[in-house]
This record gives sequence, structure tokens and C-alpha cells, in this order.
Amino acid sequence: MRHKLGLLLSARSRPSHTLQETESVCLHRVNEKLAADRAAVLKPDVDTPFENMEDVISRLLPYHILQQPQEDLDQMIGKWKGKRKATELETEIAGGL
Repeated sequence: MRHKLGLLLSARSRPSHTLQETESVCLHRVNEKLAADRAAVLKPDVDTPFENMEDVISRLLPYHILQQPQEDLDQMIGKWKGKRKATELETEIAGGL
């Protein structure tokens, strides 16, 4: 009896999926959700008025895909702005010749 209980407990404690399989499934679900959000943003329902707060959230939340983090924007602006970038570009061009 004790042996059977030990086997039962050890079988329960073992994960059914490996970490890699779990990460793969999670990544797949995230990609599916992002694709659905992209489709909702590309073809919005602009003719039907909002029915309630739940409808507002479900129809507007997909627009999160258009948000770009401020840090990314700051880096982009920093790369292309100012005199420093122009002098770096001149040096790069001169070094390539």
C-alpha cells in the first residue's frame, strides 16, 4: 500500500510538460492574441455605438499594440537628432572611403 501511495505522489509532483514546452505554448498564445488585436485595429467597427463599459474595453483595448514605450522613442530621437549625429555620420563615411 505504501509503495502505491509513493508512486501516486511522485506522479503528481512531476510536471506534465517541460519548461520549454510550456514557454512555447505561452508564446504561441501571446502571438495569437496579438494577431487578433492587430486584426481588430485594422478593421474596427466604427458604425456600432458602444453598448456598455465592457464593450468599450473590448473594442478599444486592442489599440495597445500601437503604443510604443517612451524609452524606445527617446532612443530613436537621440540617434537622429543634433549635431553629434551629423559628425558621427561624417566620420563613418570618411572611414569607409
